[in-house]
Amino acid sequence: MKALPANLHRWTPKHISGMTGLGKFLAIWNRSAKSSCPRCSSCPVEDHLHAPRCSAPTAVAEWSKRHLALCTWMQTQQTAPEIKAFLFEYLKTVRQPSLGVPTVQTWSCHPHLFQSAVSSQAMLGAQSLLEGLVSPKWRHLQALHLSYIGSKKSANLWASRRLIQQLIRIRHYMWKDRNRLAHSEDSSWHIARKQEIDIGIRKQFAMGLMDIPPRSQYLFQDSRKIVFNKSLKDCQHWLCLVFHERAINRRSLARQRQMIFDLAQPANPTLTWPPGASP
Repeated sequence: MKALPANLHRWTPKHISGMTGLGKFLAIWNRSAKSSCPRCSSCPVEDHLHAPRCSAPTAVAEWSKRHLALCTWMQTQQTAPEIKAFLFEYLKTVRQPSLGVPTVQTWSCHPHLFQSAVSSQAMLGAQSLLEGLVSPKWRHLQALHLSYIGSKKSANLWASRRLIQQLIRIRHYMWKDRNRLAHSEDSSWHIARKQEIDIGIRKQFAMGLMDIPPRSQYLFQDSRKIVFNKSLKDCQHWLCLVFHERAINRRSLARQRQMIFDLAQPANPTLTWPPGASP
């Protein structure tokens, strides 16, 4: 953790615990009206497990990109081919848990050590890889491989710092891709919100200038089509202004009617007619 940047120091514990700014807790914290995933429409409650598993096209593309980058990194760091093959395949079960522990070619030189490392990692689970939980038995196997090929690279540095950092960053990149789409107008949240706002705009145009004071009638100078083509933020701002002006004008008219009604009523109804006279 000390070798990670400061932003990942704060980010990693939040995402490991699950209490992070995703749909589930955004709804609990009243920071969002929806708990669903902004990238896809198949997840009604978005949590920390769904973020790397999302089936949206952008999530699939980002995962493939990071998966390939990890494979390239392992190659440049002289990772043992057997370790690379297993970890590369086991990471796929993060998105597809039904795949289970992959069956890969065992290490011919140290079959028992390799199977022991596989079993150890399987007990931790595939999701734990993205949390930096790597079995220490991989480090021992990597040290044997580096010694066999005559490399001076450090297996401790490979496992305890670099590999763990690469795995944590995969999850971080998946989260960043989620946030990027969540704040764009292509997200499912924005599409649903835009549809709601469009319905409100249609209703306001159908009502016309009724209850709209003269000072605010400029809001209807543009055609409905022009208003629809504005950005989500501008459409929401337009709709809020119209609601606000109608409400203010209606309250003003209500106060005027009440004032006229009060003035029209006699101050003391019992003295309206002369004593002893009938209406």
